[in-house]
Amino acid sequence: MLIAFALVLNASMAFAVDEAPRPTLSLEGMPVSVDQEQQFYVDVKVDPKGASFNGIQSTVQYSGDTITFVRAETGSSIITYFVTPPTVTENGIAFSGIILGGFRGLIDPFDESHSLPGDIVRLVFAGKAKGTARITTHDSTVTANDGAGTLQTVTDATVSTTVSDVAAPSTYTPADSIAPTITASVVQEHDLFDGRYTLLFTATDKQSGIDHVELREGNGEWATIESPYVLQDQSRKSILSLRAYDASGNVGTITIAPVASSSALALIILILILIIVVYVIYKKSKHPAHLS
Repeated sequence: MLIAFALVLNASMAFAVDEAPRPTLSLEGMPVSVDQEQQFYVDVKVDPKGASFNGIQSTVQYSGDTITFVRAETGSSIITYFVTPPTVTENGIAFSGIILGGFRGLIDPFDESHSLPGDIVRLVFAGKAKGTARITTHDSTVTANDGAGTLQTVTDATVSTTVSDVAAPSTYTPADSIAPTITASVVQEHDLFDGRYTLLFTATDKQSGIDHVELREGNGEWATIESPYVLQDQSRKSILSLRAYDASGNVGTITIAPVASSSALALIILILILIIVVYVIYKKSKHPAHLS
């Protein structure tokens, strides 16, 4: 009797786990059909379904024979920090990120008792060859906001479109006229790249998202970089110029001044002392002391 009761209890618990709501991914904005070389986007969104989570990871797979991946836009993402920015791998477009404070859904302005899905990333594709194109999320998980980092599975999503045999090139450009912002600093830590000068930076754009960041050291060439970046000029005598481009072509720039060497500081101090001495001598020559 006890064994039978235990079996029934375990079965009911398993059923409860299976029936418990879990976060759901969705792919929105997919057109019914596209032409070859026509750009379009798909928004990856997540509905917590009553759960609260502070981390998410997924891989978006797509039909590489009929469509091609153009770029990812993260300007409106609920992700606070992308541990793995949307990156093309052999399995698809992988990403993972952290949401500070957790995410339970967006407040519906028309029904506060109802929550809305949040944007994770907008993926831009283009038609490549005639046929059916499928886009699907794969092996997605979230980290529960429970203090223990419990992993939860996510309901994945799949959408499809038809690519025609007509070539009609068109470019998708998001409406955005605001330049990105950049924060950066140069650090020198023993445990980071063997103590070499390293540039740490973040570039943000809440409209179309960051496309790439470039650096120029002194009068050198501009180069596309990612953070962290080990400086080529380890003397720190070069001015560092950073510029961040968003997906709409807007540019944000900052500069970081070089570090004065100890010999340069000593020379500056010596020059200041000489200026003071010359000034004092000049004042005394203009106003000689009177003998009584």
